[in-house]
Order: sequence, then C-alpha cells, then structure tokens
Amino acid sequence: MTTHIKTLHQSLQQSISLAEINAALQRYLSAYHVRDFAFTCYSKQSQKSDSVVEYAYVSASFQQYHQNYYASDYNEIDSVSYIVKHDLRPVFWQLKQLALTATTAAEKEMREQALAAGFDCGLSIPLFSSHGQHAVLMLQQSGDEDFLQEWQTKQYEWMAAAHYYYSYLLTWLDQMRQQGNDQFSLSKREMQCLLLVSESHTVEMIARKLFISERTVNFHIQRMNKKFGVKNKHQSVLIAREAGVLR
Repeated sequence: MTTHIKTLHQSLQQSISLAEINAALQRYLSAYHVRDFAFTCYSKQSQKSDSVVEYAYVSASFQQYHQNYYASDYNEIDSVSYIVKHDLRPVFWQLKQLALTATTAAEKEMREQALAAGFDCGLSIPLFSSHGQHAVLMLQQSGDEDFLQEWQTKQYEWMAAAHYYYSYLLTWLDQMRQQGNDQFSLSKREMQCLLLVSESHTVEMIARKLFISERTVNFHIQRMNKKFGVKNKHQSVLIAREAGVLR
C-alpha cells in the first residue's frame, strides 16, 4: 500500500462531511497529477434505464464537459459507458480510435468534441455495491499530460482508492437521505433533486440524469420547497445545509 492511498484512507476515516471526503479524493488524484475526473454514482436499476445518476463529484476543470455530456444525452450512446457497466475491470480508451470506430454520427461527434477540448485518452473504473448500485470513476487525460502512461501498473491501487471513496460516499448519502426523511419527510426523488440542485445542475440537467421529464423535476422541487418552507430551490439548499441534511 502506497503512502498516497494510506493518506486517502486516513483522510476518509477522519472526514466529517461529504465535502471532506470529496476533498480527500481530489488530493489523492492530484498526487498522480490527475486534473480532470468525474466520480458518478448511479442508483439501482429502473425500468427506464440503468443510468439514473444519484450523485456526481466532478473536478472543477471537468464540470463544463461533464454537464454537456449529459445535456447532449451522450451517456445514451457512449459505447465505453456500456462496456464499463457490464465489466468488473478498468477500461482504457483512446479518443482517436473511438472516433474512427464510432458506429453513429452522434457518437463520432461526441468523440470529436472531446478531442477538440484537448482530451486524448481516459480510464474508466467501475464499482459495484451489494445493494444493486454502481459507480464509475473516470480519469480523462489531456494531450499535455501523461499520468495514464503505464496505467496497468497503477490500476489496482486506483481501484482500491475508488472503492474506499465509494464506501464512504454511500454511507454519507444514506445518512443524508435518512436525515432528510427524518427532519423534512423528503422522498428519495426529492433528495436526489436536492443533491443535484446543490451541485448547480439545472432542471433540464436533472431531468436528463434522472430520466424523468422537466415537469416532473419541477413537481419534486416544488414539493421539496414546500417541505423546507421556502419559495425556491436555492433557499431549499441553504436550509438543507443549515439543518445538516447537506454536508
């Protein structure tokens, strides 16, 4: 076990908020010079899709690309995403090769946009919980970076680090859901909307990530606002933070 992962484990154990476990993951990945990453946590499979986003922690430099990915419904056509969700091993991919082998115009456009943004390859690490949930840690490398060179020698430590973080993330999400239900009687869907609103997602983005209509998102947000006793979603986030529902 390297010093980096020992430090990560200790930081996670000592964390007292969701923000602190996120910061611990950020510091760990920074030690390997990883700048652009996204850790996306999916809820249990639904009848509509197996890709309902429950929570996503995305590095600041990668947020705009990540949001556009879901806003453009690229998650529905991403062949790498499909492979990752049905495999237990990390998947390494090169964007130029994916662009050449794209089977649809939309997928080719997605790869070309990523190349235009300066990315050239990436690694997706799948994780699965015993309760039917799953998550993916995606590391995206730009042309001026080289942290994915010899990724095979690092993959097992990165998998362990991702599992450490995921176990603590699930614990915090469960605690926040329970507290939201106990204090404000928030439903699971209302809590999902609250989390995504707190991460600055728009109604359109939330609808795409949860695979529901914008009208349904607004319905849940209105019910959430009523339970918090406020008039808009931003006030709900403030109240939730003050009450400890969001940490």
